[in-house]
Amino acid sequence: MAKTHLTEYVTQNYENLRGFQQERLLVEVASLIDQAMKDKMVNRTQLAELLGVTKGRVTQCLGGERNLTLRTLADIFTALGKSLLLQTEDVWASLADWESIPNLPAEIKPARPTTTYSSNIADGGDGYEYSIAA
Repeated sequence: MAKTHLTEYVTQNYENLRGFQQERLLVEVASLIDQAMKDKMVNRTQLAELLGVTKGRVTQCLGGERNLTLRTLADIFTALGKSLLLQTEDVWASLADWESIPNLPAEIKPARPTTTYSSNIADGGDGYEYSIAA
């Protein structure tokens, strides 16, 4: 498998991996908010009105200038008529070269098969689904 520049960067050291994971999550959440706004045909001013905050605060939230709390995310998606569903996956599932990362803490190295956990509390069921990825 050929390494890409991103793979090379992420596998240089543990700090790069952590930083990449943080930025990836920020981009994913911003993308989900953007799509929800488009689905509802809501602009930033309208979202601010729905949330009872200023347009500047919405711009800060969407621009990544502030860390969003889970409560703030819940408020934003509720205002947009959506539920945010979270899912985790083993970072090693998408990172074949994890063994080459220098200074990788032993306690986070994979010791078992890749496991995926997801939660959907909006469905009225018990709220959790567990699956083992092959």
